Amino acid sequence: MHLHTHQAKDMETLGRRRRVAVLAWCNAIAMALALATPVAVAANHGDTAAAKDNVAVVPRISASAAAPAPANVNVTAICMATPYPSACETALSSAAARGAANDPFAASVQFAMTRADGTHTSISDAIAAVTAPPPPPAHHPTASGGGGESRKVIYVKAGRYEESVSITSKQKDVMLLGDGKGKTVISGHRSVAGGYTTYASATVAAMGSGFIAKGLTIVNSAGPGKGQAVALRVGGDLSVVYNCGIEAYQDTLYVHSNRQFYAADDISGTVDFIFGNAAAVIQGCEIRARRPGPGQEDTVTAQGRSDPNQNTGISIHRCRITGAPDLGGTPVYLGRPWRRYSRTVVMGTFLDRSIAPAGWLEWSGQFGLSTLYYGEYGNTGPGAGTRRRVTWSGVHTSMSTSDATRFTVANFIVGDAWLPATGVTYTSDYNVSGCVEVNWNGSLCIKDSTPN
Repeated sequence: MHLHTHQAKDMETLGRRRRVAVLAWCNAIAMALALATPVAVAANHGDTAAAKDNVAVVPRISASAAAPAPANVNVTAICMATPYPSACETALSSAAARGAANDPFAASVQFAMTRADGTHTSISDAIAAVTAPPPPPAHHPTASGGGGESRKVIYVKAGRYEESVSITSKQKDVMLLGDGKGKTVISGHRSVAGGYTTYASATVAAMGSGFIAKGLTIVNSAGPGKGQAVALRVGGDLSVVYNCGIEAYQDTLYVHSNRQFYAADDISGTVDFIFGNAAAVIQGCEIRARRPGPGQEDTVTAQGRSDPNQNTGISIHRCRITGAPDLGGTPVYLGRPWRRYSRTVVMGTFLDRSIAPAGWLEWSGQFGLSTLYYGEYGNTGPGAGTRRRVTWSGVHTSMSTSDATRFTVANFIVGDAWLPATGVTYTSDYNVSGCVEVNWNGSLCIKDSTPN
């Protein structure tokens, strides 16, 4: 595993949101949108793709049985920047629901836009198209005071996409928007056993800052006997993944570096299936341990902090950690120390009976046991009892409220300064009564998880 440290960045002061007229929006919007459409593959007839004009044939893109592929339609809309980043997404969703194949914003808001013809038959092609430097708008002046990076929204329609997607550090503010978990599926099968490094095995790798993924499932289907096989690797600062499925076995989610936030996701795996050295908050998620291969132990986290001065760690907040249906009687550990100063906390989370009474597992002998920081606070469920937890000096089974507060969204990733602009719903502090309400195509409410 390759280690990258978290790089703290100065945050510009966020201005207050102001209500502006539609005409002002036309001079203020900066987003780009591309519709990446799956191409249907006939059963038992191999790979096929529709070529149109200059569009290259792309193999192994098939429609799922549950979500038939729509007709090939592509619209690239380029608008100027806005303090209301959800407006583009809302208008697009409304247009998609109506089956509109023309101007996706027409019935919602009168945006200034240009349109580019063509069909992207892979997600990678769509990313390349929208991250290329665009020409200046033909009929509209550049927004005064805009000057920042535009958000590039890639709308990935329902279907199964067999490809490995890479968003580089130079490709900033990219959003992958799907039709929902289990409907839009990006699948790969790279693994260490197949000749790839752990780093290179990712089905989706997002290293550009401002990355957002919503409403899709990312899978590495290599299987439990193939070693490390990453589904999603994230290294861009200010990244958000919400209402997504992330599925693999060993090393499912690589929280590589920088500040990251996960909400309303389903994350499943076996060995070290959430690992890396980002400052990551995982909130309101379903975390499921699957049945491991022979001789393997199920460990939820393997955090990679190598220096006590690094402000990194994994904070699991108000989630559910449970055994998948295939787990059987395999014990599940909350984490083990990949690096000497490994840091993970589990707070306000439901732990089912699959959690091992010891709670935490060694990496190798005494390595890191006195220098790690593992904390538990206000957890519930049959696996939350701490009486039989390991007694290493770095394990804190009864964190104080002040200690727990250090690992909230507000404090650990300074989320109040940047999450509101993404449109994601989140809980800023720890002591919030009630439950986590998630409003993306459904709801998730984790009750009775906040201590009195």
